[in-house]
Amino acid sequence: MGVSFFVSMLMRRFSSKHLAIPIIAVQTLVYATLLFSGTSYPIVMFHVVAGATGAGFGIIVSLTMVVAQAVVPQEQVGAATSMMTLGRTVGQAVLTGVFGLVFNLSVGRSLAGQRLITQTTINKAISTDSGLNAGAAQKSAINSTLLTAFHFIFLLVVALFLATIVSTSSTRCARRC
Repeated sequence: MGVSFFVSMLMRRFSSKHLAIPIIAVQTLVYATLLFSGTSYPIVMFHVVAGATGAGFGIIVSLTMVVAQAVVPQEQVGAATSMMTLGRTVGQAVLTGVFGLVFNLSVGRSLAGQRLITQTTINKAISTDSGLNAGAAQKSAINSTLLTAFHFIFLLVVALFLATIVSTSSTRCARRC
């Protein structure tokens, strides 16, 4: 939230398009590092990713809200604000489902050729309620299965960022945007 206070200062110096593209590009690079993460990925890097995500999304959310309010007549500012909020909320709900689907499909695909672990084993490994007593081979299979599922989610996120960069770059603005 703190970063969003700087949006007005940034918007005075840069157009929203020229501000959004580099921020989304940085987000893409940060998330691309997760595509190559393994079980020994440093925990501090997750903090870096979380910080970059919060800063980037804080700026982008504030930026899009300001732009939405600026491009409509004064009497429609409330409607523009509510539509942006609705779009953001629906987007979060839909993508949560999409990411869950990608995760479950990846886990299911990995389990299809497995003999060491089952869906129940994965559920116990993920659950905070149950302890999982697994041998080294099972733990390795669980880690591999879950890591592959997370990599597919990160790949989807990077693809969405790239699509956003391309669509934003190719958009022509009638006035400064």
